[in-house]
Amino acid sequence: MGMDVDGRAPRSPAGEYFRASIWSWHPLADYCQLAAPEIAARCKLWHYNDGDGLGDEDAQALAAVLEAGLRDGTYERLCFALRGLPANKENYGAISAMRAVFGPSLPAYESREMPSREQIERWCAFLRDCGGFKIY
Repeated sequence: MGMDVDGRAPRSPAGEYFRASIWSWHPLADYCQLAAPEIAARCKLWHYNDGDGLGDEDAQALAAVLEAGLRDGTYERLCFALRGLPANKENYGAISAMRAVFGPSLPAYESREMPSREQIERWCAFLRDCGGFKIY
């Protein structure tokens, strides 16, 4: 079982289709919402396969934020936050952002996989060339 994401107007084969297992999609979707809350909020139903998604401009903006996060350490801080580690000087901002998205009841990720750097890179390649996407 998994989530299928179709490009709306693909510009290359990389932008045609993205697939993730159900166990890896949810953490990836949550990661996107933490890393870029204003952009990600334009997709209301990240965790459902009903055709919601983002337009081309938002997809490219999300890719830019995620790629920057891989370079500047945001990726590591958000993964620590998603795992529920206690706040400290290094990850306090990420945990605060997570509480803003999820409220006081934070999701438990101890038993779920985190999005890997490779998965995020593959997701970014899709986002750059998809022309917007729909989640099915």
